[in-house]
Formats: sequence, C-alpha cells, structure tokens
Amino acid sequence: MRTAFGIFLLLGFWLSLRAQKQGQALADSLERVVDGHPDDTAKVRLYVQLTRVLDGVNPRKGFPAAEKGLALAQRLSYQQGIANINNSLGLLTGDTGNNTQAKVYFERSLAINRALDSKSNIIANLSNLGRSYERETDFAKSSEYYFQALGIAQESGNNEQAALVGTNILAMYVEEQDYPKARAYGDSTIRWGTAAHALIHVAKAYEMLGVVYLNSADTPNAKKNYDTAYALYKQLENQIAMVSALSNLATLEADPQKQIDITRRAQAILDTAAPLSQNSIMNQANLGFDYLALGETKKGDDQSRDFALALGWMKRADSLSKLTGILSFEPDIENGLSALEKDRGNYREALLHYQRYTAINDSLYSQDSKNRIAKVESQRAIDLQHQQIENERLQISNQRKTMWMLVIGVALLGAIGVILWRQTVMRQRTNNELLRLNAELNEANKVKAKFLGILSHDLRSPIARLLNFLTLQKRKPDSMNALEKEEYWERLSGSATTLLETMEAMLLWSKGQMEVFKPRVGEVSLAELFERLQRFFGDIPGVVFEFGCDGEVVRTDEDYLWTIMHNLTANAVRALEGAKNGRVSWKAWRDEDMVYCAVRDNGPGVSEAQLRALYDETVGAGARQGLGLHIIRDLAKAIGCRITMQSKKGEGTEFILQLDGGIPK
Repeated sequence: MRTAFGIFLLLGFWLSLRAQKQGQALADSLERVVDGHPDDTAKVRLYVQLTRVLDGVNPRKGFPAAEKGLALAQRLSYQQGIANINNSLGLLTGDTGNNTQAKVYFERSLAINRALDSKSNIIANLSNLGRSYERETDFAKSSEYYFQALGIAQESGNNEQAALVGTNILAMYVEEQDYPKARAYGDSTIRWGTAAHALIHVAKAYEMLGVVYLNSADTPNAKKNYDTAYALYKQLENQIAMVSALSNLATLEADPQKQIDITRRAQAILDTAAPLSQNSIMNQANLGFDYLALGETKKGDDQSRDFALALGWMKRADSLSKLTGILSFEPDIENGLSALEKDRGNYREALLHYQRYTAINDSLYSQDSKNRIAKVESQRAIDLQHQQIENERLQISNQRKTMWMLVIGVALLGAIGVILWRQTVMRQRTNNELLRLNAELNEANKVKAKFLGILSHDLRSPIARLLNFLTLQKRKPDSMNALEKEEYWERLSGSATTLLETMEAMLLWSKGQMEVFKPRVGEVSLAELFERLQRFFGDIPGVVFEFGCDGEVVRTDEDYLWTIMHNLTANAVRALEGAKNGRVSWKAWRDEDMVYCAVRDNGPGVSEAQLRALYDETVGAGARQGLGLHIIRDLAKAIGCRITMQSKKGEGTEFILQLDGGIPK
C-alpha cells in the first residue's frame, strides 16, 4: 500500500519546466542580479528564471518574484514575458495546493503562446495542463495534453522538452500499472534528457523506473534507480525533488521505524517549502501507514499510541486532500483508515471506510478511464500515420474498427477477471475468519486446562494436612492428654476453616475467570495478602513465619498475585520439611515507582534444573512435579510481574517479585 503512495508522491515533481535548478545559492545570486538590473524585458526573463529556481527550493517564496515580474511585463507590454510568468505562477500555485487556479494560469499562458506560435512554450503549457488534470484523476484528459506536447517536441527536435513530457507519460503508465510501456518511456526519457544535458528530467526518469522495479518485485534494481535519482537531485540542490526520492527510498525499508525517520525528514522540508502541496498530502499519508505498520508490531499502550499517531496523520492527509481538491489519494487514505479501524477493533468504522475506498477507487480508476487513455495514445499514432501516408486511410479505418473490437474484448475479459478476483477475496476472508475462530477455541481449551490445574494445586496441600490430622487421631487416639487434644482440635478446626476459605475464594475467582480469563487490575494491599498467608500457613509445625511490610500498595490483579505468593510460600514450606529451625520470611519495599516483594527460606537450596519450569515454557508438568512453577510462571507473565531467584546450597532460596507500585507514597 505504501508503494502506491510512493508513486503518487512522484506526481508533484514531474513538471518543473526547463528550469535547471541549482538550489538556494543560485536563487540568492539571481535575486541580487534582478535587484540591480534596469526595468526591461531582460529583467522579466530573470524574474521567470528566478521563479523556476524557487519552485524547486521553496515554492512559497516564488510568488513575490512572479508578481513583480508579471507587473513589469504588463507595463512593458511584453507578451512572451506575460505568458512565461503566468506559466510560472501556475507551477507555484499547483505545487502549493491550489490546482484549480493553476489551470487558469496555464490556460492564459497557452493562449498567448499559441498567438505567438512559441512551440517550446506551448509544449510546456500542454504538459503542465496534463499534470493538473492528472492531479484531479482525469487521466484521459491529461493524456490528451501529454501526447499533444510530445508530438510537438518530437516534430521540433527539442530533446529537452521531449524528456520533460516523457517523464509525465512514464508516470501515467506507472499509475496505470502498464510497466512494459513505463520502462520503454523511461529509457526514452533518459536518452532524450542525456542528449539535452537536462539532468532534472533524467533524475525523474530514474526515480519512476525505481517505482516500476519495486512494483515488479525487483528490489535491488529499485534501490539502484532511487539512489541514482537522489544523487542527481542532490547535485542540483533541488530540495523538493529530494523529498520525493527520500519518500521512495523509505518504501524499501522493512523496519517501519526507519521508514518513519526518513519520511519525517521529508515532511520537515515540505512543512517549510510546500505545506499545502500534493507531496505534503502523500507524505503525511505515508506517515500514517508507517505508524500503522509500527503499531501492528506492538501491543498494549505502545500499540495504542502508534495507532493514534497513524489516525492523526491519515486524518490530516484526508483533510488536506479535500481542501485542495487533489482527490487521487482518497482511495488509499480510506483503505488505510479501514485497516487501522479494523486493528483497533472498530469494525463498523472499518467497513464504512472500506466501502468509501471501493466507491472512490472504482470511480477514479475504472476500465473506462483506461480505455480513454489507450484511445488517446492510439489516436496520436493514427494522426502521425495520417500525416505520413495519406493514401492508406481505408486501412487505418479498418485498423480502428479492429482496435475497438479488441477494446471490447479486453473490457469483457477484465470484467470476468474482476468477478473471479472478488470471489477469491471473499473466499479468503471466510477462510481467515474460520482460522481465527479455531485459534480462539484452542486458546479457550488451554485456559480451561490451566484453570483446572490451578484449582487442583491450591486445594491439594490443605487437604493433605487434614488427612494427616485424621490419620493421627485414628491410629493413636489415646496418645494425647486433654490439653494436647484441645490444642490439636483447635489446630484441626483452623486448618478446616482455612481450607473452606480457600475453596470459597477459588470458587468465586473461578466464576469471574470463566467469564473472561484476563487480569483485572486494581490497588492491592500487600499487608492484607501477608495476613492471609499468615492465617493459611501459620499452623505449620517446625516453621517460623516472618512478615515485614510498611503498607505498600501495588496495582495488579489481587487473585493472580495471591496465587503466586501462595505457591511460592508452599514451595518454601516443602523445602523445609524435616529441617530444624525452619524459617520463611516475607518482606516488601518500594523503590521509586516499583514495589518489590521477597520470600526467603533457610532450606537446603535448589538447583537451576529444578527451577527450569519457572523460565522455560517448554518444560512439562508431571504428576510428581506438580503445576506450581508453571502456574507461577504463567500468572506472573499475565500481570507483568518479573520474578528473579537467588539460591545457595545449604543456605536457602530467595524469590523476588517486581510489581507496578502505581503513584509513590
């Protein structure tokens, strides 16, 4: 999609008209010469040259010079000067966004040049009028002017102007995606421009051939042609043309961020030189597509930010396109907005933009328009043949009838091709939707299995302790005195209460999680979670628990974090089985906007292999191994919690959780 924008971006630079632009240095030199020159026809010609140089450096600065030159030419009744200044005003006006007024200036200039029979200037006027109609997507009308101009240039043997018109015809065939003809006119344009030492036209031909090769999937040759064009533009110090080359070079970058960097460089030039131009519209649209592509590689807030930037640039391009009446970009902008809204989940808006894209695209690039262009070129060939061979009129008439039959046949084949293409697209969309639904179903099954694993893991430990108590009572009912029995039953009652509390919490959590298995972020007090851990594990014999918390609060999902802390504590207790003076300590502290929780035991320590499941998603879970580390790993990943571990053999193990602390206290 961006490649198409690269093609459009070329359109603004096709017709600089004979001026051999050498940059700001030449403009400054000409201004000094003009200021000291007497008011005569030579000064008018200097004004014309100055406006053409400024058209490539900064079109907005060219208007004062053009107005002074026009006033002087009218005062001197210098008709050729009036015609040339009007042509320059048309170039400046069109390149700064007012295409309607540009056509008025070109028509005024053409009328005077026809009266003067100035063939070279007539060629320039016809070519510039063709450019204006092409901006309005009237390709058939523009092709009429182009072929008229080329015919006069070839008849008069003017290689420079033949090269100028050749760039326009080349670009027209690029737009129509007729790449064989585009390459043919590209080679001819380079040959004509080289013979006339007109580097600006040679550079433009190389740039558009780069588009041809890029759209033909020949990236090396595309880059070679773009680099050649950019070097020539730089040699000429033509900043506006350099923008075009930069934008096309950006299409070769696979990294959207690199494309954005290049396109922003181009936009900085356009904001100063031609903010309302056709080039500015397309460059802003390119930025929108680049940010869309960049956002598609990201997730969360980063993606939302890039999508918002993409929307902003596309809307700016859309508004400027409608303001200036340059509508050839609307299909791609609407298509881009459709893709953007789809990625953002706004499917109704995406459909509306896609419908607009289809309607505009069908209107602008219909088969009828292509047939009219083909007819114009064929008519030119027929006219030349009439001039050469008058006695073959009957044969030409028969050829014309044959041509129409072929056009009708091509039109019918094109219609059939469009129908088959639409059917293929619809079938592909249906297949993509089925693949998406299957993926969602598979993910739902994984979530269900994971959730059942969580339930079994969190309920197994307290039930095991209850069974141990009941077994002891059964085997040795008289082994305890009254005081010990009372203490024993209190502990048994506490374990049962804790188990019931855990089951109720898990069931309540399961209800919410079965509706949507995603974290629900809120403020969570670590002190309250430490109290729950104390109640749950406080009756473990032979293990002393310590908790240190200064009222820290984190932003996360409470159930996810509780499950992680519960599993880590259970792992620490299991590590201390059979140990003397077992100790498990929890502490929490804040560091700027992050909160850290650490659990440490003084057990025998663990090896790296035993903790592989915490970092490696490929490690399986067996019946003996359990799901503890898998649960910790998956839930931590879901809430963005980073877990690090330190363990020394014989000294114990420490796990550290890094959490979002929200607004610091």
